[in-house]
Amino acid sequence: MKLDELDTEELFELALTFYERDEIKKAAVCFSFAAKKGDGKSQYNLGLLYSQGLAVQENSKKALYWFSQAAKQNIIPAQYNLAVRYDKGKGTEKDVSKAIFWYTKAADQGDVKSMYNLGWCYSLGEGIKKNEEKAFFWFQRAAEKGDCKAQYLLGYRYENGKGVAQDNKLAAYWYLCAAERGMREAELAVGLCYAYEIGVDKDYQRAAKWYQKAAEQGLGEAQYNLGALYTFGLGVEKNSEKAAYWNKLAADQGIVKAQSLYALSIGNGIGVEKDEGEAVRWYRKAAESGDNDAAFNLAICYSLGKGVEKNDIDALYWLRLSAENGDDRAQYNLGVRYDNGQSIEVDYKKAVYWYQKSADQGNNKAQYNLAICYANGNGVPKDFKKAAALMCKAAENGNERAQFRLGLKSNEIDIETF
Repeated sequence: MKLDELDTEELFELALTFYERDEIKKAAVCFSFAAKKGDGKSQYNLGLLYSQGLAVQENSKKALYWFSQAAKQNIIPAQYNLAVRYDKGKGTEKDVSKAIFWYTKAADQGDVKSMYNLGWCYSLGEGIKKNEEKAFFWFQRAAEKGDCKAQYLLGYRYENGKGVAQDNKLAAYWYLCAAERGMREAELAVGLCYAYEIGVDKDYQRAAKWYQKAAEQGLGEAQYNLGALYTFGLGVEKNSEKAAYWNKLAADQGIVKAQSLYALSIGNGIGVEKDEGEAVRWYRKAAESGDNDAAFNLAICYSLGKGVEKNDIDALYWLRLSAENGDDRAQYNLGVRYDNGQSIEVDYKKAVYWYQKSADQGNNKAQYNLAICYANGNGVPKDFKKAAALMCKAAENGNERAQFRLGLKSNEIDIETF
């Protein structure tokens, strides 16, 4: 029997038979005959063949044409594929308004992927007025139909009050829905919920469980968080080897905090063989990415010659950078350098400036040194009352030198002797 003697349903069924036998060229011929006779399902399948280059030469324009023909006949996956092509500009000029039209057509008929993409259109405001409430509506519809990406986004939106009233319990619920489907970002989010009491009771054991799931799927941030739990023994038995292991995996993926922590581990031989040179390499990586702890520790390495040739100029560079970014330890150490003229010209006013910055953050060493500056009039006018107050504050914050000085006076402070 000739193909042109078959009706469209017979042609479609014959095409499927050939397709299942992996005789794609014969399937394409049958789909083509049926498509030209107006069969919507065949038009859609022919569009797929052209879009993927199966048995026919890949042709985005022909794919667009056949998806368009099928979409007009209410073939839902054709409507979705047509929308995507207008959205991405494949086989045609990008036209987000047409994409939204076809996404909406398909979404109204229950197509989950169209619901999800429509949510993004409203969220980004491309081709349509930005509307977070409508974005939430479409994400919610997709989430309720089991789309894990939409479930994750719904959790994010509930957590941050985006397009809906903020609700941490619902955020945790939707994160969990997505996590149970194996989405690693959602697994991390559930772990964070348990670790930081977001919509659920704090439970480090459960946090560790979900971090582990995401970490085993290669998510760097989860690896870093799992490493932190092993470092401090939260929800898991304290284990420096496992902490170093997970931090190294996260560090290799560019997680800056993990790079800094791994540098600390390898530099001190905690959970991994000591290698000060390797520690410097990781500190530098993290510091160059803006990690303040790493910048401070790198300054110490250069200052002491640990894992790198001693270099006060480089030490001062990283110390200043860390101090300017708010690290109280760096601020204190920079103050000491100005106070003592260590690789820098003595400048008591600058010493006081940095001591004050550090002292304001509760650094008891800086509070003690600042008290001495006020007592001796170095960089500031002599002021024994301020000196006494700072000495008391340093003592209260655990500074032993301040406690010793105050203790010698049997609670009667002779501030002039500071």
